[in-house]
Amino acid sequence: MTQEIGGEDEKYIRIAEKAQRTSLEPTLKAFLLISIAASSIVLSILGILAYVALTVGGVPTFIYVLLPLLIALEVAIIATLVRALQKASG
Repeated sequence: MTQEIGGEDEKYIRIAEKAQRTSLEPTLKAFLLISIAASSIVLSILGILAYVALTVGGVPTFIYVLLPLLIALEVAIIATLVRALQKASG
């Protein structure tokens, strides 16, 4: 039940792969760019909260542990999204 793929069939397969890739690429890039922008906004907000927590004082101790963890997580998310964007572009 195996079928040989001829030269003509390979041509149509390549055309279908190229059409699928080009139609998905702009959507994927836009989604990744929007995700990077949203993550950057969240990172900025976390940075502002960390600054306020350090300057105002009187903040519970777990906040001093939680905020750096959240900031590190957000940086890792942004790095992953940028890497995915590079792979989608290249």
